Amino acid sequence: MKSHKNAVVIIPPEELWQPIQEIRKAHDRAFWRWMPHITLLYPFRPAETHVTLEKHFEEQLFSFPSFKLKLKKVSYFMSRNSSFTIWLQPEPARQIHQLQAELQQIVPDCDDVHKFPGGFHPHLSVASGRGTEQFKEILKKIKKQWKPISFPVSNVYLVSREHSQEERFTITQTVHFQ
Repeated sequence: MKSHKNAVVIIPPEELWQPIQEIRKAHDRAFWRWMPHITLLYPFRPAETHVTLEKHFEEQLFSFPSFKLKLKKVSYFMSRNSSFTIWLQPEPARQIHQLQAELQQIVPDCDDVHKFPGGFHPHLSVASGRGTEQFKEILKKIKKQWKPISFPVSNVYLVSREHSQEERFTITQTVHFQ
């Protein structure tokens, strides 16, 4: 059974959060709920399954190579009703797609990230809102402010806010790969 209180994500190292969190604090309504992250599986299985799933994921990713990820470009999603999400584009996306596909083999029902128009699109959200003028203003500000960062990816994280919709997500398990 899937729950919106659980996810599998890539999280940048905490020492790199400051510039991301500065933007998110000012412009992302989910700032208080989520740490900076790139979603791989969401919704995901309940926290009581995470220990078992960690073992299955580590077996699945045994030979998956670690890789360097760069958050370089600022991009966005815009819906017909003028709501928007501004995000940092992770590169290389190909490895994130492969990583996500490997994990999904273990939990094939956790495929919601593929149900968006255009399918799975790796991203790290930094702003959201509604309205064309607000969008243009915030996008311009973030593009001017953002300086690319890079970090190695050799872990994915199972996160949960199992007790309440009002609490922050916390890491329940860390899945290591090469």
